[in-house]
Amino acid sequence: SRAHRPRQPTAIKNLFLAGDYVKGLRHGAEGLSQERALVSGFAAANLAMDELETSRRGRALKRQQVVELSEDEPQVAAVRDLWQQFGRA
Repeated sequence: SRAHRPRQPTAIKNLFLAGDYVKGLRHGAEGLSQERALVSGFAAANLAMDELETSRRGRALKRQQVVELSEDEPQVAAVRDLWQQFGRA
């Protein structure tokens, strides 16, 4: 279930999770998808580079840009609202 999905950073130093199952990403559908898996891989790589920069005293490393999603179109937002009201009953 969504409540038990792991977050990308872990208690183990320098271990970051990637995949469509991780939580904490504000990108794409909450369900399982290839796009979400790809973006989580980019985000995990960026987290690893943050750790490398810290250990190398600030040497800048190039990041993979993750483009923020635009707001939902009105029809998508309406269906999502209906789903939240009635679909989970």
